[in-house]
Amino acid sequence: MDVESRVTALQACALFENVPTADLAALAETMHEEYFARGELVCKQGEPADRVFIVLSGNLEVRLAGSPGHTSRLQHGELFGEYGLFAEGVRTATVVSADESVLLTLDYDRFRAFLLMFPEATLAIMEATVQRLLNAQRRAEPDGPLPLSGQPVIVGG
Repeated sequence: MDVESRVTALQACALFENVPTADLAALAETMHEEYFARGELVCKQGEPADRVFIVLSGNLEVRLAGSPGHTSRLQHGELFGEYGLFAEGVRTATVVSADESVLLTLDYDRFRAFLLMFPEATLAIMEATVQRLLNAQRRAEPDGPLPLSGQPVIVGG
């Protein structure tokens, strides 16, 4: 895949929609393509994490240990694997390719450098991460989380 195609793929990811095309081209040049067959393991919960992924094509299934039956899907334009950058360097979920999939990958060192250069992308990733965590919490606690004593409660978050 050429750099132009990678840039187009990155532009499909909401996290990069405000990043100038020339800057995305520089990012795209540092990314790698990885191919996964149907049923193939992309990453396993608890293993060391070293890179982020962006889905170019295909569908991926996200599984969490201790939550059987609770899976989610990742599709074209979605980024994942960023938790490992912050969560003690380990994968927080198992991801399996639900069909043939193509992913763009970027190691954490280059991803971190990109985030430092583009704070709008950093904020978008933080927003998406918080939303995922809130959605997971809602699934785990259908009536909503109970505030802990002495902990601030974020309203309208």
